[in-house]
Amino acid sequence: MSGLRTGRVGRAVEWLLLFVCSVGLGAHTLPKAWRTLNTDFPNYYLTAQLARQGYDTSQAYDWRWIQREKDHRAIDQRIVGLAPITPFSTLFVWPLTGLAPLQAKHLWLLLQLALLIPIALMLQELTGQPLRRIALLTVACFPLHRNLLYGQFYILLLAMLVAACWAYRRQLSVLSGVLIGLAAMTKIFPAVFLLYFLRKRNGRALLAAGGTMASCFAVSIAVFGWGMHRYYLQSVLPWTLRGEILPPYLLASSSLSTLLHRLLVYEPQWNPHPWHNAPMLAAVLAPMLQMVLIAPAILLIRPGNKLNEDKWVAIEWSALLCATLAISTIPASYNFTLLLFPMVVLCSELIARWPAAAVLAVFLYLGIGNPAWNTANVDGLRVLLHEPRFFLLVAFTALCCWTLAHGLHPPRLLHAENVWWCVALLLFAGLGVAKAVSHQRNLYADYAYRLPMRSDALFFADPADTGHGIEGIGLFLDGYHLTDAAFVPEGPASMSSVDQLTFASTAGGNWVEEVAALSRILPPSSTSLVAIEDGGSPKLSPDGHLLGYIRDQRGRGQLLSHAEVPLTPVRWNVLDAAPLADGSFFVAASEGQEMPGLFHVGAGSAPQPLRLGAARYPALSADGRWLAYSRYQSGSWNLWLLDMTDNATRPLTQGDCNRVEPAWEADSKTLLYASDCGRALGFTAICRRRVIP
Repeated sequence: MSGLRTGRVGRAVEWLLLFVCSVGLGAHTLPKAWRTLNTDFPNYYLTAQLARQGYDTSQAYDWRWIQREKDHRAIDQRIVGLAPITPFSTLFVWPLTGLAPLQAKHLWLLLQLALLIPIALMLQELTGQPLRRIALLTVACFPLHRNLLYGQFYILLLAMLVAACWAYRRQLSVLSGVLIGLAAMTKIFPAVFLLYFLRKRNGRALLAAGGTMASCFAVSIAVFGWGMHRYYLQSVLPWTLRGEILPPYLLASSSLSTLLHRLLVYEPQWNPHPWHNAPMLAAVLAPMLQMVLIAPAILLIRPGNKLNEDKWVAIEWSALLCATLAISTIPASYNFTLLLFPMVVLCSELIARWPAAAVLAVFLYLGIGNPAWNTANVDGLRVLLHEPRFFLLVAFTALCCWTLAHGLHPPRLLHAENVWWCVALLLFAGLGVAKAVSHQRNLYADYAYRLPMRSDALFFADPADTGHGIEGIGLFLDGYHLTDAAFVPEGPASMSSVDQLTFASTAGGNWVEEVAALSRILPPSSTSLVAIEDGGSPKLSPDGHLLGYIRDQRGRGQLLSHAEVPLTPVRWNVLDAAPLADGSFFVAASEGQEMPGLFHVGAGSAPQPLRLGAARYPALSADGRWLAYSRYQSGSWNLWLLDMTDNATRPLTQGDCNRVEPAWEADSKTLLYASDCGRALGFTAICRRRVIP
């Protein structure tokens, strides 16, 4: 009788908690998610809409390019950016892009809420847990609330992973592989389940996953073009895997990568006081510790594909999923919506056998999702106290592995077959270390040339010496602004109410591109000149007499003179230009899906290629002798110099990072340029370097 009463009390408590959490979801999270776009969803929506409207999306990962397209559509989200989103994932909202952005988000929310029903039913079949308990763990998951608020993809991804496990349990290997392939093309990390299929020696699932990924990739290329995917594969994906696609020093991300960067890597703006400046040690530790975290989950998977071992499939998937999240380089709060799957599985394994372990699992689950942890940036070893979510996640992963190990006889870590797997994993970790060490070469060389920058700026670009100071375009929390206070550590700056994305400087003032429904170039306030409508990226000759600009035509740029005379063919996509004193221009342009190259163009004459390889960002010195530009090699842009007197070229910088947008000072010997070296992809700081003796 006492056991019966205890069971009734437990069910009553669960129903009460379910009611309270459901009220919080329905009264707070859903209304807030319904009213505003917030962040994230506009990134997917805008990219899919651009493709649907036939735009060239090869520059979609450029922060300022996609911001311009957002402003043209008056999307109510202050800052947008595609990184690190995969191109394919945006296609899920393609059918919604005919609606207004907020209406599209409404349907997206309804779809995600509807997906919670089949997710719960599949989890019930996988684990035998009552629906009330699954529902309670769902509505008590704060990451799920964030997922709904931001319009993110992790409920959809959770549905794919749960359905893939459900299908695998039912011996539907092909369906399981297809779902994993879709999940891996949506977010990168589910690709780790290919190792699961390999470990299980399930060729049908492995081939289905690989075939699905190849098919999705082909569809994505057909929609967005090869240029966007080339940039994703060569730049976005490698920087993402290193944890450097977004600022890696901000503790709010609570990842292993952030922890190592904060402890061991100096960065003048974001991390001026690391515990110990040892970036090479951080590079070595990252792949080694990642392997330490994920190897037990892989080695504990029972090899083979035997029907009588189906009961362990769900816990194997759970351990592998948790370990993958633990080594993720840029986890956000909504990523941990996926922990609903392993949490329900742990309940089914622990409640009856180890009740204390079940209670521990619940506390870890709620702790990982807790939004109130103090993740403020601090220095020294105090960093360890400001990444609680990471350590809780490691503990949750360890609990999953412990549960899996105690259900196998003997523990699979001692199995002879694991010897070859251990060798393979060690080799893979060794390759990771070698790649990370190679990446360190010249990565921090620009620190010697860095100009100080405002602490409230995310990045600065487009530098110019205006004669009365260095100005640049900065990204702030309220948008993009041209400011002459860009490189002052603190202090107010005069900020425009609209985005200012590019500018050109003259002795009389600046021509500035401001963006709303259209881009328009405003002349210096000291002149009586009129604004240029439907134009951006103003380009001025060193003497200030020649002005050109770029007009966007469905994502492809065309260079025009101030008199609106086209200077480049419509088949070109002009990215950058530099005017010469004789009225001609050096332009960086591409045709089709090719990499951009540099050309010399002038009114009434045929374009002449400079044959400098994949290159852009031309900048001609005031004396006309030197052409600085950026050349693309091995996935990175580095500065090169062309001597106009003898056409000799030489590299100015080397390294696995980007140095772009060179601008000469008046002496024709010193360059300003933007560099993301030692920072994050595209999050540039400004450097000043004398390159001519």
